[in-house]
Amino acid sequence: MQQTSADHSENSVGLLGYFSKLGYSKSWSPFLMALSTEFSQQLSELELRTLMRRVGVAMAEREALPPCDALPAVEQAINEVLEKMSWGVVSVQDLGHSLNIKHAACPLVNAMGQNSRPWVGGILEGLYQAWFKALGAQDALVVKQIGEYNDLRREFEFSLSV
Repeated sequence: MQQTSADHSENSVGLLGYFSKLGYSKSWSPFLMALSTEFSQQLSELELRTLMRRVGVAMAEREALPPCDALPAVEQAINEVLEKMSWGVVSVQDLGHSLNIKHAACPLVNAMGQNSRPWVGGILEGLYQAWFKALGAQDALVVKQIGEYNDLRREFEFSLSV
């Protein structure tokens, strides 16, 4: 099996940590940390995750993917957008019944602070959901984070909503 860019990057933990900090300008740090703190104090984790999904959908509408005819082309198109934003790398694997999405080196927690860990993944859920829908996926298929967040990657599943 060929190693993807996201899998490969996890082998270089120091490099990955470095790259995960590049995704935002340090000048935005005080604002993003304060915003994250206020969000966490005013809204529940579920409300924040829902809000972040909507933010991700809005981002996907601004950063649309080109038409793609196969999963490798989708992965490449997503990585091109992520590179432009300095938001890490992704690998997408077809598991037959679902797609597994591994997103490595995302700068969101570094940018928004540790209190954003439980809900910031909603941005990526919305981003991927909107991209797959724009490429023709049915509404019954949903992107959701699986497993625990770690500093190296977030993992998502795109499958039938249960």
